[in-house]
Amino acid sequence: EDVSTNCVMPEAKEGQADLICKQDGIICGLDVFARVFTLLDADTQVEFTSPTSVPSTRWFIDDICVMKDGADTDVARTIQVANPNLKIALPKKSASNGKLVIMVPGGGYSGMNLVGDREGEGWASYYNERGFACATLRYTLPAGNCLLPVNDLKNAIKYIRDHATELGVSEIGVHGFSAGGHLASTGATHFTGELRPDFQILFYPVITLRNATHNGSRNQFLGTNPSQYMLDLYSNELQVTKDTPKAFVMYYVPDTVVPQATN
Repeated sequence: EDVSTNCVMPEAKEGQADLICKQDGIICGLDVFARVFTLLDADTQVEFTSPTSVPSTRWFIDDICVMKDGADTDVARTIQVANPNLKIALPKKSASNGKLVIMVPGGGYSGMNLVGDREGEGWASYYNERGFACATLRYTLPAGNCLLPVNDLKNAIKYIRDHATELGVSEIGVHGFSAGGHLASTGATHFTGELRPDFQILFYPVITLRNATHNGSRNQFLGTNPSQYMLDLYSNELQVTKDTPKAFVMYYVPDTVVPQATN
């Protein structure tokens, strides 16, 4: 134990994930499976990584990191968990409205636009200032296996539902961009029960995978020769039911990458 960082450092074991705790310029390694609780404040970054030999769809954490004094500490804080990566930025407790938005970045399912303020963590301060918690999901790229990112979003929602009390969250929405808008709308139209988000915000989303689609996203999501059944199944305009949560859809008129017909 290093008392200067409040981080317990057990001997690392093969096949286990490591927690990198960066605080006051000091870096120390943690065994994730020790279920260590780290003291967080606004200047603390907590990051989980996992060995490449472990499938990226496996989630390691079954406890969240909590701050000193728990819910009584009225400061904004950031929690980051597991691989796939989910970074949660919570507002001040006094400002919280009980809602959390999962940010799902775009990138044509071949990458993720996480740099800058447009589609990733840059939205955290915007949402926090308005009382929302904001979680940015770094999902697994499908390379033709659509279940990889779909399950990552499903696990992200489950994780937040399971820790709703600790996070102070009663409603979960998804905010997706471009191909991330397709993944977000997939959760909204395909997931059921507690896994279904409560609302959806879609910016220039890929919605259909049929004729008027973004071919790069479709090929990465389903492969280059998908069946008509799969094309229809994940053309989410065909999957809307009375249970589909409300959506706010925004598109960009001169967009030549994701045409409006795709939205």
